[in-house]
Amino acid sequence: MILRLLYFNKNLDRMLVEKKAERHRHSIDTPHFAPQYRYGDHISYSPLNLILEKGYIKVNPLAVEFWSEPDRDYAPPGYFVDVEIERLGQPHSFTKEIQSEETVVEALSAAMTEDMQLAEKTFPEHTNVVMCGGKDSLNLLLLPWTNPVLVVSADPNYPLVREFLKENGLSFDIIKLEDERNVNLEKEILINCCRNNLSHCKWGGHLKEISTDYNKKVIFWKGQVGAALLNYSSWRVYKYTSPQAGVSLFSHLSLQPDGWIEFLQRVRNKFLDPQQVLFEAHWKRGAHWQGAHMGFLHELTGAPVLSGYHGPNVTEIIKRIDHVNAVTKDIRPLIGDNLFGGKVAYPETNPGPKTSSIREGVSDVSTFLKTLKKHHAIEIIQ
Repeated sequence: MILRLLYFNKNLDRMLVEKKAERHRHSIDTPHFAPQYRYGDHISYSPLNLILEKGYIKVNPLAVEFWSEPDRDYAPPGYFVDVEIERLGQPHSFTKEIQSEETVVEALSAAMTEDMQLAEKTFPEHTNVVMCGGKDSLNLLLLPWTNPVLVVSADPNYPLVREFLKENGLSFDIIKLEDERNVNLEKEILINCCRNNLSHCKWGGHLKEISTDYNKKVIFWKGQVGAALLNYSSWRVYKYTSPQAGVSLFSHLSLQPDGWIEFLQRVRNKFLDPQQVLFEAHWKRGAHWQGAHMGFLHELTGAPVLSGYHGPNVTEIIKRIDHVNAVTKDIRPLIGDNLFGGKVAYPETNPGPKTSSIREGVSDVSTFLKTLKKHHAIEIIQ
């Protein structure tokens, strides 16, 4: 009986949160990682649009409790602010056909190029705006672009990205992003719908300004979750546990209703195929965090926001990789070298930006509901 509980993931997950929120029946998620949501027969990339279409919001008490805790980064499955709206899709399956590092590098390099070319064909005469920080996004600059490319970055990575362009002989223009430029904080709160901690969602106003300057004829590109897929030290630890789970394996052996479920979930992760755990985390963690942020930027800027690691061709390759045997180190430099046709000079560090001070403390449910009521005639059911 215990073994059945350990391996029957769907039952465990449904017991962790309300059943309806975990009932993903159709895998229709966009391949570029931005989530889709559904209410009844209505499907949208914008959960805000679904709430407005409903004319009311039925507040999820789990979301209220979740966002009342400090230092929350994103709302995982079952913690969306409206209990009647669900996220569509499910984790990928995988076949483990590709078992060599060399094949992974060759196949992904080709697939990334094909996805880029497909995007340029789909959006002709658009400028590719590549948001750059670490190796995931820097490798996108090595693709054989046809349409114009504009590089955007911010401190503390900006000087490192600028040096990367110089050292590798890349002649793209680069813009330094400013966090407090053209910010409409209330609009960001509404679009976000309590999905992410907005203090981590920087530069939205400046990106919107860039989109407007180009008459929305831009494609924003990100290197979302590239490290978790292509760096051994990252994918081995990229796991999902529900918000109630503590640090220790035995942290929830208490009288709390979900205590034993949390315990079983952690034991399950110890025994499952690590690649299975990775793919679950990719869906329940990455897609609900970075993927939701891409949808947020799409709605804010009115322009396509794509990931170089979630296009249709790349996705098909990722689903075939045997990570245990084929990704035994950080293979992102090998992919970069393959795309570049030579040795790529990367920055020695990837410091990452600080959080946004102007967006601190505005991601909770109370702030969202107050802002929603201010701008829209919405019934709030709690």
